[in-house]
Amino acid sequence: DVPQGIIMAAAGGCMLQDLMPEESLKGFEILESSWQTGGIYNYLIEPFAKMAVKGMVFYQGESDTGVYKVYKDKLKSFVSAMRERFGEDFAFYNIQLSSHAAMADAWPDLPGVRAAQTDAYYEIPNSYLICSMDVGWQLRSPEEDPAHPYDKLTLGKRLAQTALCQEYGSDKYKLAYISSPIPSEVKWKSGSVIIKFANVGDGLDSNISNVSGFRIHNTEGFAF
Repeated sequence: DVPQGIIMAAAGGCMLQDLMPEESLKGFEILESSWQTGGIYNYLIEPFAKMAVKGMVFYQGESDTGVYKVYKDKLKSFVSAMRERFGEDFAFYNIQLSSHAAMADAWPDLPGVRAAQTDAYYEIPNSYLICSMDVGWQLRSPEEDPAHPYDKLTLGKRLAQTALCQEYGSDKYKLAYISSPIPSEVKWKSGSVIIKFANVGDGLDSNISNVSGFRIHNTEGFAF
């Protein structure tokens, strides 16, 4: 019997710097943007800063592919600033960038941002990473939207179930079964690498019949 509300602050194609209070950008290079520095924050977020917030759902990053090497640190600064402004150590639910086939030329470094999102997950307390790689472009027909997750219902359910488990103590869900698989241990061997994951429930499985291989992203590019 407690009223619930959702605040949506959305602006297509924005960079992370556009969402950050100006003082939280100290030490970062300010890039050319269609918005003033912190413009989206000032217009769409700051007016609500006196309200009590239980959690934040965040989906952004495609426009930062060119500066993915500093994205982790910017994201940490953003979350810290938001928690300070709202006066709450609220949960931060970060949605992994989805797969985009038709936009590969426009966003060549999507894997770099995804890696930064994972690094940020390890370093931002009370944060969660919601997987969206498997609900993207491969599920759509060529004429459909190439820039957003196709199966939004599945993504929404993953997010909602994680929040129900973590924020509301629902005994219906267990984090190991609903949360994004996260690398927990890496062992390099000659010509191979063994990666163990947390949050895999009864084990990892594939939704396609034949897995042809994996792509490893490192600081120098891609190794296949």
